Parts: sequence; C-alpha cells; structure tokens
Amino acid sequence: MKAEKLLVAALLSGLIFLGGGSIACADDSAEVPDAAETSDSSDSSSSVEIDDDKRAAINELIEVTELTKRIEFIRQSFWHSAQRVFQQAAFQSLRKDPAMKDAGRDELIAKVNARADELTKKYQEMFTKRIDLDSLVKKVATDVYARHFSASEIRDIITFYKTPTGKKARELMPKIARESMIETKDLMKPELNAIVTEILAELKPEAAKDGSEEAEKKPEPAATE
Repeated sequence: MKAEKLLVAALLSGLIFLGGGSIACADDSAEVPDAAETSDSSDSSSSVEIDDDKRAAINELIEVTELTKRIEFIRQSFWHSAQRVFQQAAFQSLRKDPAMKDAGRDELIAKVNARADELTKKYQEMFTKRIDLDSLVKKVATDVYARHFSASEIRDIITFYKTPTGKKARELMPKIARESMIETKDLMKPELNAIVTEILAELKPEAAKDGSEEAEKKPEPAATE
C-alpha cells in the first residue's frame, strides 16, 4: 500500500550520525531506497566478533558522544514523521469519503488532524511495545564501530571528543547536518522544479494523443430509421 510505503520511507529517512553523536532528519516525504541499494552488503551483513577490550572502548565512546541522550530525539523524530504521513493518508481517505463531500475546508482539516492524532497515538503505543529503541541504537552503534574501527582507533576518537574542539564538533554536528541538508535542498529546488515541469510538459502531448486514439476506437452510433 502507498500509505505503508510512505510511512516506512519517512521513518527511515532520519539520518543518524552515530560517530558524532548527532542526528538530523531528512525531508519527511523523501523516498528511501532499500538498504541493499544504498550500502555495501558485504560490509553491512558481515558479522564481527567483539572482544572485551573493543566493547569497553565502544561503550566509552557511546558515553562520551552522549548518544543515549539523543535517543529521545530519534524517538520524537519518528513520532513527527508518523504524524505527517498519517495526516497525508487521512486527507486522501477523507477527501474520497462521500460523507465529506459537502464538508468545508476547516471541517476537513479538523477531521484529518483528529484522525492523524488517533493513528499516531496507536503507532506510538505499538512502537513502544515492540521496539526497545535504546538497546537497538546502542547495538547498532556497537556493531558498526566494531566493524570499521580497531580498539586503538576508537580510543583515538574518544581522545578527540574529549578535547574542546571535539566537544564543540559533537555539539554542533546536528545543526551542521540540518543546515547542510536544508541549503542543499534549497540550491537544488529551482532546477528540480524545472526538470519536473519539462517532464510533465512531455506527458501532455502523449495524453492528448491517447485521448484522440481512444475516441477513434469508439464505434459510431447505429443509425436510426
């Protein structure tokens, strides 16, 4: 279903920068490719044995980067994304509802928001019951760091984050990521709009052609005597 696809895409669109302990949310409406399309499967699927020394180093890095303090931000970003998608789904559903045919704009918006709130609350309850986000985020961080860094390299990263510059980088990384994404989108928007306009313009002649061909195929009404 389109609504389900949009919801999953929106929830996966948050970019979690575990290295800097920072998190930034991408545009909620962005389509997200499958993980197999965006990462090297040989890296992401390979299992890594983590010895006690490396695990201790990773745990310290997670503490230094204050990753656990940002988990609530991740959770809230999921709620926000879900709310947006449920609003879109509710709008599409209610707009086609015969009972809403004569409803005014304000009434439609009120019903859309009420329905979205109801669905988001249900989503939050199911999410909380089924997903231990704290454990999940820490497990992912541990596995990813273990896959790409040695214990010695992880300690080098810890040393950096304990410096004034490292602390500043950690604190500013979410803001830097957000600003970078917004400015990139703003710079791309004019050209993207032009591309979409050109593509839609190409579709118009095709639609007109299809319509004329369909009209030609229609049988002429039988003559009446």
